[in-house]
Amino acid sequence: MLAYEVIRELQSEWYNLITVVPKRDQTMHLCIDFRKVNHMARFDVYPMSRVEDLEKIRGACFISTLDLSKGYWQIPMEEHAQEKVAFATPWGLYKFMHVPFGLHGAVATFQRLMDKVLSPYQDYEAAYIDDVVV
Repeated sequence: MLAYEVIRELQSEWYNLITVVPKRDQTMHLCIDFRKVNHMARFDVYPMSRVEDLEKIRGACFISTLDLSKGYWQIPMEEHAQEKVAFATPWGLYKFMHVPFGLHGAVATFQRLMDKVLSPYQDYEAAYIDDVVV
């Protein structure tokens, strides 16, 4: 995440607890407990896509599916919010500069962005968070 500039070191009184979980491919998955931050956050409501939305592409000759890799990391966080999503490791304290998974409102924010970006193609696409059918 450092190499992708998704996180950066910082000094802060804020931090969230982490757990590192091994994945099947032997890499590690960082799980961050954002419950304290989420409790203080404003709830963001945005309608999610429904299975019925796939009806519009039913008659297509070809259908492609896309799964965006690390989609949340494409959304920069506002500077004032970055400190609040900090997490502590044995190597130091880090903050997210882009939206992390598990943060309250991340799903609504991402879906809203996907709907806006794909709106010119709405007659033949359906997006559910980071999964797109064209």
